[in-house]
Amino acid sequence: MNQRTQTLIAVAIALVAVSIAWLTRPSPIDDARFAQIGQPLAPKLTDPAQVASLEVIAYDEESARHLAFKIAFDGQRWRIASASDYPADASAKIAGAASAFVGLERESIVTDRKIDHASLGLVDPADESGDPAGRGVRVTIRDASGRTLADLIVGHETDEIGRINQRYIREADSDRAYRTTFQTGLASALSIDLADWIDTDLLRVTAETITQIRLDAYSVDEAKGHRTTGERFQIARSPTGDGWIFDPGESIADRHASIRFANDLAGLRINGVVRKPEPLASLLAGEQSDATLDVEDLQRMARSGFFLSQDGHLIANAGELRFDTSKGLRYTLWFGEILARTNSGGAIFESGFETGTDDPIPGSRAMLVTVEAIDQQDANAVETALTLSKKYADWWYLIDETTFISLHPDATSLMPVGQPE
Repeated sequence: MNQRTQTLIAVAIALVAVSIAWLTRPSPIDDARFAQIGQPLAPKLTDPAQVASLEVIAYDEESARHLAFKIAFDGQRWRIASASDYPADASAKIAGAASAFVGLERESIVTDRKIDHASLGLVDPADESGDPAGRGVRVTIRDASGRTLADLIVGHETDEIGRINQRYIREADSDRAYRTTFQTGLASALSIDLADWIDTDLLRVTAETITQIRLDAYSVDEAKGHRTTGERFQIARSPTGDGWIFDPGESIADRHASIRFANDLAGLRINGVVRKPEPLASLLAGEQSDATLDVEDLQRMARSGFFLSQDGHLIANAGELRFDTSKGLRYTLWFGEILARTNSGGAIFESGFETGTDDPIPGSRAMLVTVEAIDQQDANAVETALTLSKKYADWWYLIDETTFISLHPDATSLMPVGQPE
C-alpha cells in the first residue's frame, strides 16, 4: 500500500470518527419548561384593584377539617361569603393580600411529579385522596366578571439558607412545582380568621358615655322554660360624675373597679358571627311586630343558648347585661351558649403550616344585642336605636370567653375595700 493510499484511508477513518462524534453528541437543552422561569405565576393578576373575590382553602390536620374562607365584593361593599355574607371592613386587607401575588415569579423548577407534592406541602387541601400531612393552602382570586386571575397552591417554606419568604408553589391545575419568593410575609398578608376581616368594635361606645350598667346573670332552666336567679346588681355614675354608686341605695362603688368594668364593656370585641333565624331577625329589626318561629327556628335558637319563655319573652341561658349611654340609648347584651368559632383557623402560614386554634374551647360565647331609646320622645335617640337594631338584627355575635367573664364581675368586687357587703 503506497503512501497516498494510506493517507486517504486515515482521512476516511477520521471523517467517520467525526461523524460518529457529531451524531452522538449531547443535544442542546431546548426544554420549554425553562422558558417560563422568571415569568409570573399569575400573569392575569396585575393590579390589586382587579380583585372582586378571594377564596382561601386550608386544612387543619389536628382537627381533620377543612378551613374555608371566601370574601367577595357585591357591587357596594365587601362581604364574607363563607360567613353568611357578613359585611366586611376589608378594602385594605384585600389589597394587601392581592399584592402578595401580583408579580410573583417562577424562580426555579422543583419537580413535575405529583408524588413529590406531599413533601413540599403542595397537596390540594380539598383533595380527599391526598396525604393530609402534605396539604397546602389554595388561594383563588377572581375579578368582577368571575374570571380567574390566580389559582395557586402554596406550600412549605423552602430550606434555602438566607432566603426569606421563599416557598414552594404550584398552579392548581398543574403538577409542576416551583420555588418563589413573596415580597411580604403571608402570615400578615393573608388570613382565614374572620376577626381579621371585619370591624370587631361592634358597639362603638366609649367608657365615658356609659352612665349606668345593670347585670342580671340569671340562667335558664331549659326543661321548664324559665329563668333561675343569679348575680344581680346595678351601678350608675354618681351625680357629680366623678365616681360610681350602687343603684338603688346610693352606696359608693369602688371607683377603679367600676371604671375597669365600663372600660371592659366599651372595649368589647367580637371574633365571629352566626346568622339568626330569619323570623327572629325580622322581629328584632323592627320590620314586623309579630313573628312566627317554627320548630327548626326554636332549635337553632336553643343551640345558640336562646329561648322563648312561657310568656313569649326572649331569655338567654347566661343572662343579660344592660347599659345606658349619655346619648339616650339603652343597650342590652344577651349571653347564650359557647359555640365553636367559624372561620377561625389560627395561623395558616407559619413555618410547617401549623393550623388550628391553640385553644379550641373556650370557643366563643354567643351574644345577642338589642338597642332602644331610653326616652321614646327623643326623636334622635329613637332613630339611632332603629338603625342599630337593624344592624344587629341578623346575627348572634361571638365573643371570647375571657371577655364574657370580664363582663360578669360579682358585686363584692365592685365594693370599696372595707365596705360591708
